[in-house]
Amino acid sequence: MKPISSLLALSIIGLFPTILQANDSNLAGVGQGISCDTLIEAQRIVTLLNEGKETQSAIAAATGDAATPGCNVVMVQFVERQPLVEMILKGRVVSIEKLTVHAVMLGPAWKQVAPTVQYTIVPGKDHLA
Repeated sequence: MKPISSLLALSIIGLFPTILQANDSNLAGVGQGISCDTLIEAQRIVTLLNEGKETQSAIAAATGDAATPGCNVVMVQFVERQPLVEMILKGRVVSIEKLTVHAVMLGPAWKQVAPTVQYTIVPGKDHLA
């Protein structure tokens, strides 16, 4: 399991979805939302949310019986935000994006991590499907 998954498991904060925001510093952005190890897990979460699952139940179901969850709700510092696929979530367009995460918020402090690819669900541009 990727090292970031262990950190993600420690930093669950229970909010969905908060749009990842870019800023003008050397870091491309800081954001809070669902972060997954794989694109398939992120797509599965959208499907489960559309089926009426609550966020935490969808996260648990998407990652299966893994000892360390592959998805969680976290705050991260990231670079290289890249949209990959659009899906419909409860009548709205969302984008699943690939991020390279460099730090995770653990309690009151940032924990630096080796650059790690993660996948997140980002609300679209306020248009309905």
